Order: sequence, then C-alpha cells, then structure tokens
Amino acid sequence: MRHIAENHVFYRDQIKDKLLAIVSSPIYISTDLWTSLHRHALLAVCAQWVDQDYQLQKALLGLPECRDNHSGERQADLIMSILETFGIMSKLGYHTGDNAISNDTCLKSIARRLKENLNIDYDPQKRRIRCIGHIINLSLQALLLGSSNEALIAALEAASEATSEDLLIRFSQALTTRRRRGRRRLSRSNVDEDYLGIEGIPALCKLHGLAVWTDAVVFMRYYSASETRDERMLHAIDMGWFIMNKYYTMTEDVPVYSAALLLDPSKRDAYIKQNWPDEWYDNAIGGAQVIWEEEYNIELPTKPPAAPSGVADFVEHESNKLAQLARNMKVKTAVLRSEDDFMTFITAQPIEIDSTLLQWWCASEQRRRYPRLSRMAIAILSISPESSEPERAFSGARRTCSWDRLRIQCANIERVECIGSWLREGHIIPTSRGGFGLPMMFSALKDGLTDSDDDLEDREDID
Repeated sequence: MRHIAENHVFYRDQIKDKLLAIVSSPIYISTDLWTSLHRHALLAVCAQWVDQDYQLQKALLGLPECRDNHSGERQADLIMSILETFGIMSKLGYHTGDNAISNDTCLKSIARRLKENLNIDYDPQKRRIRCIGHIINLSLQALLLGSSNEALIAALEAASEATSEDLLIRFSQALTTRRRRGRRRLSRSNVDEDYLGIEGIPALCKLHGLAVWTDAVVFMRYYSASETRDERMLHAIDMGWFIMNKYYTMTEDVPVYSAALLLDPSKRDAYIKQNWPDEWYDNAIGGAQVIWEEEYNIELPTKPPAAPSGVADFVEHESNKLAQLARNMKVKTAVLRSEDDFMTFITAQPIEIDSTLLQWWCASEQRRRYPRLSRMAIAILSISPESSEPERAFSGARRTCSWDRLRIQCANIERVECIGSWLREGHIIPTSRGGFGLPMMFSALKDGLTDSDDDLEDREDID
C-alpha cells in the first residue's frame, strides 16, 4: 500500500495542476454518502469540468471517511478540506446530490465558509442541483408501492434519511401488506408462479401493455374513461405525479434549469411557449436573464494581433483609407456583438443539431460567433444532472473492501478508488501510451522501472 499511497500523491498533484489551469469554466462537484461492508461511512466527492481543450473531464477527488455523524456540517468539513487540498475553493460551481436534507445544511455551511474565508457569495439554494435519477426513483416507488397515503409518506420520509424506527416499521408493514395481497392474487391462478414473469406483477403488467405511451396525462385519461376506469391505477399515477410535480416545482428556485433549456438551439423559448403554462414563462426567462447579466454579459479581454516587424511607423501614421476601414470593421463588430446576446439567441428560430448540446457549444464556430454566450452555455451544460459518479465510486469500493478484505483502512480505500477513477478517465496514462503508468516506487522513475502494462490493466479493473 505504500506504493499506492505514493502514486496517489503524485497523480493528485497533477490533477491539481490541471484544475488550477482552468480559467473560464467553474468546477462542479457531486457528493453522496455510503456505508461500506465494514460499517464505515464514506463520502464521495467527484468533480466535473471543461478543460482548456473544451473536453468534459471527470475525476474522483476524494473518498474520506465520515466519522462521528453524517450531518451536513460534517460533510461540509470534508468537502472544504478536499477543495482546499486541490486549491479550487474559489472555483466551486454547482453541487449535485440527492434530496437528503443534510445536503441543504451542507451547502449552507459551505456558503458561510466561502464568505468568511474568501469573501465569495455562494447562494446555497440556487447552486443546489437535485439528482434526476433519485427523483425518478422516488416517483417510481410512489407509483408501484404507494397503495396508500401512509405508504407514500413513509417512503418519502425514509428517502429523506428519517431515522425514526416507527417510520421504518410503517414502511415495512406497507410493503408486507402489498406482498401478501400479491401472493393471494397469484394463488387464485392455475399458472405456476415461476413462469408468470411480468404477468405476476399487476402494476407492471398494465404498464407493459402501455409501454409505448410516455405521457402521464395520457395514462390518467385512459384509466379515467368509463370503459377502462381503474381506481387503483389512477391512485398509483397520482402518487407518482405528486412526486414529480413536487421536485419539478423546486426548479423554480434554481434558474439554471430553465437557462439550460433556453440555450438548447433546437428548443429555445419556443419550447417553453408551446409546452409550459403561460404563467411560468416570465419567471423562467427572468431567472435565466439574471444569470446572463450578472455573470456573462461582460466584455471579454482580447489580445490585439501582433504587428509584423518593420511596419510600426506605418501603423502610427495610418492612412485615411486604413482609418476608414477600421471604422467599417467596428460597425461590423457591433452587429456581430448584438448576435452574441441571450435574448437575441433564445428568441431566434430553433434549428436542428447533430451533436450533443455541449459539443455544439464547444465547437470553434459557435465560440467565435457567440464568445460570451458560449461561455455561459458551456458552463451550464457541463453541470452534472445526477450523482452517478459517486455511485460508481461506491461500486468500486464495494469490490475493493469485499468480505475477505474487511481489515482494509478507509484511507487505503480512498487511494485505490481515486487511482481507479483517474485511470478510467484518462488522467493516468499507461506506459504503453507514453505515460508513467503506475510506478512501483517513485525512485523507479529515475531508473525507468515501471509496472508492466498487464499490471496496469489489473489496476484498471479495480474500479
């Protein structure tokens, strides 16, 4: 493990240099908590950013043990320590996490510390991105398991990290009741349960028959009709719709959601006018406009082209024709600048694109055409919509600290998983591609002694 520790420090410093070299893009983080098989709580802190070559980059920055308690304040301590290690506290952008209340407390604590230490205003409410995967999971649980208000409340409170034993008992009882009803229903059938497949789950059976429908409103209309009315399905749809609506409403407090939609050249404000209620339009446009005016509607520094040698005197005594040409160019620049405007862009006609949104905005053509607007789009569209990277770190850690390795220390789990992440994301270059790979010891760098590529591939399998 000593060699693993040396590799971890070496490549951590390299990633730190990469992060410090970023000028225009904020650095976004996603975090989550997990309890390992040997009963230790680990906090995954993952970063995402756009590098100098306009490529989206990811990295696991740390997987520290969260001792004593899992409060938001404690998580903020660990996150700030990692940000300080990499020197990126002043570059912190949005935070992506699940819907746990502790994340709200964590961001408030981070905001307070950034203000006290660096005099940086960090809005914990507007910088909070809720994991879309977690929201969909909650909605699906409510749809399939929420046969009563009690079951729904228990599921929601359990998902919000409620620790009350009574809530867990109620939730367990609700699930047990559902399973018993399902078994009684199946017992009336002459078909063997082993061969029922999806038919053995009534809710999924009905959904399977309507798999081509994607609109919850259509579901509601179908089961509300007199000839196909099903109170149970109506109630289940109501439950799932309630959860989706709850978190959808919360996006009003985070204008970056609407800004991302408006910066889609294939949608723009035409999508909102067509699909959103009229009363939502002004708030959506206004919130995104505030981001534009406060953060991106500024003059960008430009470097004047270097004059060729031997023409300095000519430049100082320019002719009238050259002055006229310069004035004409200024007029053209003003016209181009008007195109590089948020409202001008979103009110233009939508167009089809043949790439992802981030790829479209990162293209040199768009960056030349929209120098300021492209900075806004790249910054917003590089935000992680879900906390999937921490989950990947936990999947790797689960294999690292398997049942026959339960004596492994949390610090070593962190080192192994960070190295695995850096290998996967290309921050560590194998020796076969001209990189250092994973040296067995750092004195070996001087002697040219490194692990073989086979050993490197084995280490890649760690994560």
